[in-house]
Amino acid sequence: MKTKMKKIELVKIILEVIRTIIAVLTALGLLSCVSCP
Repeated sequence: MKTKMKKIELVKIILEVIRTIIAVLTALGLLSCVSCP
C-alpha cells in the first residue's frame, strides 16, 4: 500500500512537471512568435 501511494504521488509530481514544462514551452513559443515580424 505504501509503495502504491508513493507511486501515485510520483506520477502526480511528474504530471505537474510536464504541465509546467508545456506551459513554459508554449509561453516561449508565443513570445518568439510575437517577437517575429
